[in-house]
Amino acid sequence: MNIHFVLLLKAVTGQVFANPEVEARMREITRQTEHTDEDKLDTTSAEDVPIDVLDTHTIKNKGAFARHDIEKGTFIGEYAGEVLLEATSEIQRPQSEYLFTVGGGLTLDAARMGNATRFMNHSSETATCNVDAQVVNHRGTRRVVFTGNTFIKRGTEMMYDYGSPFVENTKRPLI
Repeated sequence: MNIHFVLLLKAVTGQVFANPEVEARMREITRQTEHTDEDKLDTTSAEDVPIDVLDTHTIKNKGAFARHDIEKGTFIGEYAGEVLLEATSEIQRPQSEYLFTVGGGLTLDAARMGNATRFMNHSSETATCNVDAQVVNHRGTRRVVFTGNTFIKRGTEMMYDYGSPFVENTKRPLI
């Protein structure tokens, strides 16, 4: 896909689809839902996301830190990325560490076209899990939005629970 076309498509629609089949699947699953969550989705450009990406002690060595104090319930940003079919995402992008399943057989890959939200690390501990991720419907597509689930002080690392599939995958022995 031509990079200029991809950037234009992303600027116009906010999402980039791997191919027309993926876009059709997204439209189909979104039509099947009866509601919209447009009020939960804000405009997010790179400068709007209140995140500083800094070095950490994690496996990826990067983390998302609050650029300023964030009140509980505040919209932090949208997980941006290319939309792929879930069944082929790990085959198409075996090295990607930035896959986020949005349901309906679709996955967002933020490795090449993501924003700073992709650097939020996993935590299943209540004390450090300070962000909620939610899949919402917005103008015919599924989106992932992040909100603070508690007051987040400036300079604090922002983390959320990736869910049980992530935890189970990390328990598998490396071959």
